[in-house]
Amino acid sequence: MENRKTKITKKLIEESFLELLDAMPLSKIKIKDICINADVNRSTFYDYYHSIDQLLSEIENGVLQSIPAFETQPDNYDSRIFLNMLEKYFIFVKNNERLFRLLVVRSERDEFLKKLVDTVLKKYPTDYSGKNPATIRYCYVYCVNGVAGIVKEWIEKNFSLPPVKVAELCLKMSVKATEGAESITDLE
Repeated sequence: MENRKTKITKKLIEESFLELLDAMPLSKIKIKDICINADVNRSTFYDYYHSIDQLLSEIENGVLQSIPAFETQPDNYDSRIFLNMLEKYFIFVKNNERLFRLLVVRSERDEFLKKLVDTVLKKYPTDYSGKNPATIRYCYVYCVNGVAGIVKEWIEKNFSLPPVKVAELCLKMSVKATEGAESITDLE
């Protein structure tokens, strides 16, 4: 468990890094720059992180752990329940605009987007019963990647639609994709 001083110092380092990331590409940021901006010694940085990649990874993981999820998995995925969860997800993205803009839109790499898709697949498992698991899995991966693309576009367009409208759009498109996949009898 981290003590208060450790949490404050790590937060300073993280904020310093994010400020720099907002101003310049990741490839141009040096540990020295982070330390100067955070007003900490280089050795202090190394007390908590062995590299900028580890720092970035911890920030990404913190965001991913905070993504809203069902407290308990519903017995059935009623569209109303799923729409509510999707809306919470998009509200979360909008409330964390700076992080998502830096990690999804302005990033030089697509690692966070891949982690985001994996996290969503784990946090929102799908029911394979009574259906071809391979077909449903591919359809679900397709839908989640589509939602990730919509998140990126939504951020780039400065949240031009309210979260509930984006959630409705994603749900409708996912339902259509699922209906199309159900007509495929066998992928194996």
